[in-house]
Amino acid sequence: ETWSGHQAAEREYRLGGDGAPMPETIWKLALGLSLRTRALARSETEPATTWVQYELANESIMAQTGRLCCVVRPVRLAPTTVRSGLAPIHKIRAAEMDAGGQELRVNDEPLFAVADAALPFGAAEFDGGDVAEFFRRGETPPASSALDEDGLASGAWWLDFALEPGEKTNLVVVANAQEEAGPVVRRFVWPALEEGAEKLSAAFDREWVDAAWMWRGETSRYYPKIARMDAIDCLRAQTGWLLAVQGEDGEDVESIALRVAALLRGGQAEAAREWIERVAAGIQTNGWVPLRFSRDGSPILARGGPSGHASQGPFAFMAMEYYRFTRDAAFLHEKYPLMKSALAYLQELRAELEKTEWRLPEEERYLLEGLLPPSAARSSTAKPIHRFADHYWALLGWKEVRAAASLLGLDADAGWAHEQYRALKSSVRRSLRARMDLMDAAWIPAAAEDSRLDIGSVVLMFWPCEETDLAEPHELQSSLDAFYDGFLQRMQPNWTGLVPSDEASLLVPLAAMGRGDCAREVLYALLDRRHPAGWNTWANARGSDLRQAGQIGDMPDIRAAASYLIGVRGIAARETGNRLDLFSGAPAEWLQYGDGFRVFGMPTAFGPLDLSGYWHKKKFTVEIGGGAQPPEGYRLWWPRQVAPERVLANGERLEKVDALGADLPHDFQGTVEAFFPYSAPWPRDP
Repeated sequence: ETWSGHQAAEREYRLGGDGAPMPETIWKLALGLSLRTRALARSETEPATTWVQYELANESIMAQTGRLCCVVRPVRLAPTTVRSGLAPIHKIRAAEMDAGGQELRVNDEPLFAVADAALPFGAAEFDGGDVAEFFRRGETPPASSALDEDGLASGAWWLDFALEPGEKTNLVVVANAQEEAGPVVRRFVWPALEEGAEKLSAAFDREWVDAAWMWRGETSRYYPKIARMDAIDCLRAQTGWLLAVQGEDGEDVESIALRVAALLRGGQAEAAREWIERVAAGIQTNGWVPLRFSRDGSPILARGGPSGHASQGPFAFMAMEYYRFTRDAAFLHEKYPLMKSALAYLQELRAELEKTEWRLPEEERYLLEGLLPPSAARSSTAKPIHRFADHYWALLGWKEVRAAASLLGLDADAGWAHEQYRALKSSVRRSLRARMDLMDAAWIPAAAEDSRLDIGSVVLMFWPCEETDLAEPHELQSSLDAFYDGFLQRMQPNWTGLVPSDEASLLVPLAAMGRGDCAREVLYALLDRRHPAGWNTWANARGSDLRQAGQIGDMPDIRAAASYLIGVRGIAARETGNRLDLFSGAPAEWLQYGDGFRVFGMPTAFGPLDLSGYWHKKKFTVEIGGGAQPPEGYRLWWPRQVAPERVLANGERLEKVDALGADLPHDFQGTVEAFFPYSAPWPRDP
C-alpha cells in the first residue's frame, strides 16, 4: 500500500519558531506513522543551498515497517514568472561524490544530494512507468539512470525502515539553490557530506534551533500580549515573512512602500532602509521612479522610456517615514534631492499637459483639468484612465517634500511644494466632485472616467495619504458600507469568486469611522482565510473553493503581510497626523480577557511607547509610558464607544473628555481610569 499526503488522516502546518519564516509540515497517517518535513534555507553559506529534513516517527504501539521514498518527477510548481507544469527530465542519474554522499543530476544539472552514499536510488523512463509505479507494485526501479526523449524520466531515493514504538528515522536532502528556470550546466560544490547522514541530520537540527532563536529576536521587537494570541502571533509572523521573502517576479514601488512602513512599525528600521536604498538607486536622472523592481534590486524599465508616475509619491513617503521613525537627519539630507526630483518630475508632467488642456471639451475640462496624465491600462482592452489613487499618492508626495524641506531649513522649497500641493488638491477635489455629480451611488469613484468603487483608493485617503477632506464624511461612510456589504456577501456559504488577501488595510479606515465592530469581523475573517493557517500566510488572491482554478500570485503575499501588520497594529495604537490614537477599533476581548492588552517599547513615529489597557466591570484602566511624545498629544478612545461617568488621569479628574474618548497632553505618562455607568458586556468569542 502506498501513502502520500492525500491519504494522511491529519495534516499539521506550523512555523519552526515564534514568528520565524521556517515552515514545517506534519502528516499523520492512520496506521500510526507521522512524517515531519522541515525546510531550512542556507542562503548565507557558500554555496547557497536548501536543506530539507524528512523525519519519520512511529507513534503507534506496534512495530512499523515500510519504505520512505523521495521522488523526483518532471513537474514544476513555479513562481508567477515561470509557467508551472512540465519541467522536462531528459536525463537523470545519481552517483557517489569524492566529498562523500550522492549527487543527483537532472539534465546534467546538479539538483539534489544526500550524505548516505549507500542510499538506494533508481530511475525510469516513462515507457517503463513512473518510478512510483514500481513502489506501488512492491518493487524498486532497477536502473541507476534513465534517458527519455520526451522529457518524462523520473527517479527516487528510498529508505527502508523498521521502527519500534517511539522510534524515529530521518533523511536530509540538500537542494541546489537555482536562480534560473532553465538548465545551466556548471560545476556545483556541495557542502561537506563526508561525515555521513547521521551527523548531517544532527547539524540540521542544530541550525534549525539556532535559526529559530535568531528569528525569535527579530520578530519580537513589536510583540503585544493579549489573552488569546492568535491574531498577535499572526502579526509577529508577518514581520518574519516581510524580512525573509521577496516577490518572485519583482515588486511594485507601492508594495515596497507598504513593506517599508510595516517593517518600521515592526522595529526593523535597518531592513526598511535597504528597500528604500534599492528604490533610490533605480531613480532615473530626470527624477522618474520606476514602477517595479526585480528580485536583484534592478529597476524594471519599460521599452521606450518612462511610463507611469504612480511611484513618485510612494518613494517620498517611504523616505520621510524612515526619518519619522529613526530621526536620522543625515539620511533625510542625503535622500532629499531624490525626493525633490521625483516630485519635480510630476510638475514637469503637469506643465506639458497645461499646454493642451484648453482644447478639452467643457464637460471633460471639469473632470480632467489640472490632473496628472492618465495611468497605463490594466488590461489589453482597457483605456488609460486618471486613477484617483495615483493622485492621492502624489498629494502625499508633495506633503512629504514640504515637510522634509521645512526640517532642512529650505523654506523656498517648502513653499514650492506647498503651492504644488494646493494646486493639485484643488484639481483632484473638482474632478472628484464632477464625477460624483454624474453618479447615482454615493461612494467615492475609482477614477475621473470610472464610477466604480475602488476600495483600495478609499483606503489611501485614510492612510497613508490622509486626504479624507476631499470627500464628505457620508461619502466616505458609503464607500466603506459598500465594501462591507460585499464582505458580508462573501461570508455566505454559496458565494463564489475571488477574495482579496489585503483586506487588513480596511481595519484602520473602519475604526476611524467608528466601525470597530466591522473591523473586528474583517480581522477574524482574515484569520479564518489563512492558508495554511499554521503558516500565517495568505495567497495573492484566493477563491472561496480551493479546488477551483483562479488567480494566484506570490505566497505569502507581501502586500497582505504588510497590510495585516499595519492594520492590526493600527487598531491598538496608530499615528494620525501628529497625534497618537490609542485603542481606536481594538476588539473588546483584547481589553477584557486575561490581563488585557500590553506592549512595551512599541516603535512609533514619536518614540517608543509602553501601553496597557484593561477593561474590567465598570472600570477601564490604561497605562501609558515610554519615550513617545506625539506633538498633538494622545487620543484615547473608549471601548465600544461607551461614554464614562468620570475619568481620572494620575488620580486627578480629566476635563478634556467626550462621549468617544479623551485627549491627553503630548508628555503624558501614567494611568488613566475611566468609570462607566454599567459593567462591560462580555465579548463573544471570535
